[in-house]
Amino acid sequence: MNLDEIAQTEGDHILIKGEWSKTMTTQNYNEIYTYFAKVLEPVAKDVKETTAYATTEAVSNAIWYGKGIVEIRYWFSDKLFKVSIKDQGDGFDVNDWKAWCNSVEIKRAANEHGLDSVGQYPGASSIRGGKSGLGLFLIHKFMDSVEFNERGNEITLYKNFH
Repeated sequence: MNLDEIAQTEGDHILIKGEWSKTMTTQNYNEIYTYFAKVLEPVAKDVKETTAYATTEAVSNAIWYGKGIVEIRYWFSDKLFKVSIKDQGDGFDVNDWKAWCNSVEIKRAANEHGLDSVGQYPGASSIRGGKSGLGLFLIHKFMDSVEFNERGNEITLYKNFH
């Protein structure tokens, strides 16, 4: 899916609305990452890469675990990047995610694997035995703020530029 072709300006933000297959392919992942890396081109390389990565992880989760159409709305200025990703799925227990991100297990695993940059990401299967959750941990690590709606099917990421 070519994101440039389906992105629409809607008021003060850009809307991308699409339905991907339930399989998140490497090609889909790379297309999403490349799109947001291009959007974030004006910012420093390390910030661009980690912000594009976190955004791609959030979109990937919506495609993989959600249902139906995925809506991506983003705002970008010289001071802030904000992106909301929403799917039509049932959502998940946000409190469980918060407990996981603060767990000793994920912090130890992240430390052991040196997860300080995108290039060091080994994949969830090597840390949690194939269980999900590493992507959300890294989203939280790379972004300044992460919010969920009550249902758990919409995530909003914030990155401030100083």
